[in-house]
Amino acid sequence: MERYAAILEAKRAADSRIAELETENEKLKVEIERQKKQVEYLQIARSVSFDRETVESNRAFLSDLLRDIDKSIAQLSE
Repeated sequence: MERYAAILEAKRAADSRIAELETENEKLKVEIERQKKQVEYLQIARSVSFDRETVESNRAFLSDLLRDIDKSIAQLSE
């Protein structure tokens, strides 16, 4: 009878531990999904961000375009 009680107690402890681990597992799954979304957002942000050299190059290009537009407007106004 003592052996049965010991086995029953061990089973209850194991069942309790299983429940704890399942709860922890679900929490970790949620955290993994959150981290995956964060990685995706960072990858998107990185793909659309520019380095300093690219920004300066684009500004120079836009400035040239604006000068050309201003010249064209001036010529049309004459």
